[in-house]
Amino acid sequence: MKLTPEQTQIVLKKLDIFFNSQCDCCKTREWLLNDKIFEMREFSNFPFPSPIINTVFPVVIATCKKCGDAHFFSAVLLGLLEKTP
Repeated sequence: MKLTPEQTQIVLKKLDIFFNSQCDCCKTREWLLNDKIFEMREFSNFPFPSPIINTVFPVVIATCKKCGDAHFFSAVLLGLLEKTP
């Protein structure tokens, strides 16, 4: 799901402290914010495709421009999506 310009601004404001910090790996301060919300799924040890519906964790990804170190942030906790039961 692509972030709207409004959602992008929400993320940038909430992650302002993070984006001003150094990369843990290479110590640079240049980050790329991906413009999409991605899904991380619970691992299932069943044959693919699994007949079981897995838990999905929606995330926004920020990546270091120099070394590629990636950080995943909850789209729910950032206020981009509502938590579903």
